Amino acid sequence: MEQIIFAILCQLLAMLGAAFNLSYVEISVILCLIIVPIVCILSAVPIMIGTFRNFTQKNTRYSIMRIILSIIYIGVYVYLFKQCCTHYFPTGTIDYNYAFELCKNDLIHIAEICNTSYAMVNLIIYVIAFGAILVLNGILGFIANKKKLFSHWEPITPHWYD
Repeated sequence: MEQIIFAILCQLLAMLGAAFNLSYVEISVILCLIIVPIVCILSAVPIMIGTFRNFTQKNTRYSIMRIILSIIYIGVYVYLFKQCCTHYFPTGTIDYNYAFELCKNDLIHIAEICNTSYAMVNLIIYVIAFGAILVLNGILGFIANKKKLFSHWEPITPHWYD
């Protein structure tokens, strides 16, 4: 089943690449090794904003600890992205074929260690883990900003109730 899902996602990736006049290798490297990590970093920014906003409103030791934790949280994302860039782009420029083959070999190695398939490792990393990170950062962003999901909506009262 994972092979079918993986094949569909590969076709979607190839079609996206064709729309931008990019090869499958180029769009894979750009999307999976550059855009996905940057989106993870950007999705954590509302956590930092909410933490600093709360700190300016009430300056407590708890607020200082939250700021430190949010800086560490985003710092981990930035550090991992830097490590990713250093590993896949060692010359500082993007060599698509080198980065693609190295990433493919890394994922095959992970699949062998985990006793699963290359397709399953791809799905776990780029679909499940990426989605989970976005959901987690969204929830933490709402908590940090202390916003209720529907706080901007006003209750509807029927006109005959006046």
